[in-house]
Amino acid sequence: MGNLRRNFVRFFKEIRAELKKVVWLTRKQVINNTVTVLMASLITGIVIWTADALLGYLLMLIVIK
Repeated sequence: MGNLRRNFVRFFKEIRAELKKVVWLTRKQVINNTVTVLMASLITGIVIWTADALLGYLLMLIVIK
């Protein structure tokens, strides 16, 4: 039981040591990256929506004739 506790404590000490090595982003970088992802998602959504609308319209023209 003591070995399990010792391993458990060591595990969390190693996690803490690794987190100290992490280079965290600044607030400005996080905001910039978030805006970039949102814009890319919006543009991708618009492209997919436009392609869907055009293909739906073309399919409707083919089916009606």
